[in-house]
Amino acid sequence: MNYLNLNCPPMPYYLAGGKITCDINVQLPRRQVKTFTFIYIEKGNLLLEQESMTAQLKTGDYFIATPHCTYLQLTPCTEKTMMYWISFRSSLSFSLSDTCTACSPQSMEGDRNTSSQLFVTSIARHRNVEKHNRIYLEELLQSLTSSPDDHKGQKGDGTTDPVQLFEQQISFLQLLSLLQSQQYSPDLKFSIAERLHNYIDKHFIEDIRLGDLAKQYSYSPSHMTRCFNEAYGLSPKQYVKKLRVQKAARLLTYTDRPVQTIGDECGFNISSYFIKQFKKEYGMTPSQYRMNANTRDSNP
Repeated sequence: MNYLNLNCPPMPYYLAGGKITCDINVQLPRRQVKTFTFIYIEKGNLLLEQESMTAQLKTGDYFIATPHCTYLQLTPCTEKTMMYWISFRSSLSFSLSDTCTACSPQSMEGDRNTSSQLFVTSIARHRNVEKHNRIYLEELLQSLTSSPDDHKGQKGDGTTDPVQLFEQQISFLQLLSLLQSQQYSPDLKFSIAERLHNYIDKHFIEDIRLGDLAKQYSYSPSHMTRCFNEAYGLSPKQYVKKLRVQKAARLLTYTDRPVQTIGDECGFNISSYFIKQFKKEYGMTPSQYRMNANTRDSNP
């Protein structure tokens, strides 16, 4: 089975990690662990097998071993090999499949008050990380596997600072998000962005919650945001604000409604926030914009 499908939320969580260097002709022992094990080859090669799945790993490749199953290195290293390993767990059940489960298209329309659908994080168990993503991936792995002393994260009593532990979990989720993004072709990424774009165009005045849309669409919120950003150069939240401000500008130009009323109608419930966002977009307050529009109309 080529894909690991993790039901979320709650999200999988990081347990431990490290870095190993194997010299030529070294062969790691057979292992059976109770957790998921992520292995990434920074340099070198490794031939691994778990049950019926064999993975020939080279520089930039990763492999995910599943819990309660033995995995082993089939042959000794033919060159000096440096690798990272990460151990993690998931509170919910998982499944294996031959295809990417999260790629199944679903309608983005839905009632967030009645929907209880979970989303699926689907990750290839063996894949080469795209070169432009490797630096970021290795930075995340370094932050996860470095000792507390490296970050001065150890308290006086010998325990690790809770802030560092929290940051480790964030780094791990960023790692999963990066791995998940590897599954999608540029065309599919644009399709996700385009559907979200069309939805926002129709509902930007409403209280749009990306987490609810992600559940309906079976993608993680972070992946949807990344696809949208790559396609349009701004986040969904920024696009919503832009549409709201543009509508406010039209109402200021063509109606006599009070500024506060227009702000409310365009999704800005706080007057000061409306003025701030409007000035950020147009370089002037709503009142100044209306005055300029009236001046332009009065001049022949």
